Amino acid sequence: PLKINAGGNTALTKQIEIEVTDGGSKQIKGSGDTQGIFAESLLSQKNTYVGQPVLYTFYLYFRDQIARPNLTLPDFKGIAATELKNPSSYTKNINGVSYNVLEKKVLLTPQKAGRYDFDPALLVYEAGAGVRRDVFGFPETVFQRKSLRTESLSLDVKEMPPVPQGLDYSGFA
Repeated sequence: PLKINAGGNTALTKQIEIEVTDGGSKQIKGSGDTQGIFAESLLSQKNTYVGQPVLYTFYLYFRDQIARPNLTLPDFKGIAATELKNPSSYTKNINGVSYNVLEKKVLLTPQKAGRYDFDPALLVYEAGAGVRRDVFGFPETVFQRKSLRTESLSLDVKEMPPVPQGLDYSGFA
């Protein structure tokens, strides 16, 4: 409590408790440099059943302009993979910093039970590395080739449970 003396009177504030923890800022798993760009990939779920769709999403977070991005998604061997339409883009605030975000989504539908390990997604791009003068003396941006990798992901797929005897069930609701 805080003790306050005013005009010959003493007052006490109510005691409050504060818990201080290490690492209070949100960390996003993924990769990137400290130049305002990073990437991550996520699965909508890590455990599923044969035939049950799972959403794979690649996220690119960036503050500065990038040029000639080339994204290589993992090879989804043994799984029917359908890239969803145009990537979405929006702005997101992370730890007080505003990032442009691009999302690329792939619908995965496993055909067989088992564990599937997906390699990291790879993004190769060019970023501005400074300014120089061209042959006519005009300023031009110098680009440097860079790359980002996400973390590897795994998906565990189980067989559908057997249909109880006497129940007429086709697998469709």
